[in-house]
Amino acid sequence: MPTFISMMRILFSVIALGTIAGCDLAERDTSACESYGFSPGTEAFGNCLMERDQTRKQSMADALRSSGDNFNSTPARTCSTYVSAHGSTVQTRCY
Repeated sequence: MPTFISMMRILFSVIALGTIAGCDLAERDTSACESYGFSPGTEAFGNCLMERDQTRKQSMADALRSSGDNFNSTPARTCSTYVSAHGSTVQTRCY
């Protein structure tokens, strides 16, 4: 079972790599959302970027949980709420 120190090293590595790769990730997310047909500056484009970010964060959280992290016995949940430009549509997704 990983110790607290080893878990902190893993977490630091993930944060450091995320910081270094942040610009590349933003460019890839932008390119991906444009390739899906979303236009920059639109609500749909913003939702696409947000969903890609949430998916990435959830993947990192899942990886940390599966590495033997017993610090928290209750699995963390991430929820995202999307509201249309006119406020008529609200959608919440929890992972």
